[in-house]
Amino acid sequence: MRSRLTGAVRPTGAGRSIGALADALSAAARLRSCDAAGMPLRRRGDLARRHPGRRVRLPEPRHVPFEILVEEALQDLPAEFRRLLEDVAIVIEDVPDVDQSAVGGAEEDGWLYGLYDGVPATEWGADMVAFPNKITLFRIPLESDFADPAELAEEVRRTVIHELAHHAGISDERLHELGYD
Repeated sequence: MRSRLTGAVRPTGAGRSIGALADALSAAARLRSCDAAGMPLRRRGDLARRHPGRRVRLPEPRHVPFEILVEEALQDLPAEFRRLLEDVAIVIEDVPDVDQSAVGGAEEDGWLYGLYDGVPATEWGADMVAFPNKITLFRIPLESDFADPAELAEEVRRTVIHELAHHAGISDERLHELGYD
């Protein structure tokens, strides 16, 4: 059969289907990537999918996990202060909600590091109904204000002591005098 454009002779059936040509080429490519038994070839060496050189390097964590910092701060408390923790729940939240910010006296930016919610041990009476005492520590404000891991650990410790002091009945004014504001 002669081509109308070039006048060259082409074999019968050629040009009928470009899809058939693509199928033939992909079949040939599949055969080259298989061994004699038809099993797919595995890449070896540097081209292997699991080669250590192809792995993504994850950055080293900047901080010790926040929960561990809180645990260390609680463990470092003197024994007489740890007794105060017997009826206090320690809770970690990301950020304070609107009500917590209002109760905790958050600054204009709304950041609050910790909040004591409960009845101080000095005000507890036998005729009172037991309400749960809770110290809430806010992770994101602390981590964003203290980028250095050592400073973050120190501020977590200071915040735990500050909120535990509220449970012991110590006011913000007295904590300011003591340097724990």
